[in-house]
Amino acid sequence: SYSILNRNNSGSDGNAYTTIQAAINACSPGDIIYMRGGTYYEHSIIIPNSKGGNAGNHTTLSSYPGEWAIIDANGTNVNGIANVGWNLWPNNNAEGYLRYFTFERFELTGANTQNGFYMKTDTVYYRYLYIHNIKGSTGDGLKAGLFLFIPQNTLIEYCYFKDNENGTGAMGNNANIIFDADQRD
Repeated sequence: SYSILNRNNSGSDGNAYTTIQAAINACSPGDIIYMRGGTYYEHSIIIPNSKGGNAGNHTTLSSYPGEWAIIDANGTNVNGIANVGWNLWPNNNAEGYLRYFTFERFELTGANTQNGFYMKTDTVYYRYLYIHNIKGSTGDGLKAGLFLFIPQNTLIEYCYFKDNENGTGAMGNNANIIFDADQRD
């Protein structure tokens, strides 16, 4: 029911996107991307910083109203949803941030996922999310359900975290949220 003209679900002149990544790639800043209810087996979803909205109009990734989407990011040593890669530090200026984006009302899981969210953010909202069973298994142990670098003006609201592990052999809720800052930033 996508309307190309109105960039929303008010028409019948377009097809649904086959992946979350395809919808993100096609969106414009300030758009709302609705995921229909069900499970999406997708990982390494990259949110380009250019897709963020503005102060009055966030870009949003959300379950369709009244439905519940699940992103199963089960992959080998990958991130579920990210806007940065491990080569973060050369880009430690303002362009390195995802700004004015909202993630709300969906579930993110993945037994072999490195991090659920892996982001450098400014004015990004995480609302009504269920982030669970993210169990990174390699590297330095800095793994989490929500891993944020130098978060600014970030809101984490009404989210439920469960059984996110850092891969060091510890069990349970030892890596639900990590905020990371570095002297280079």
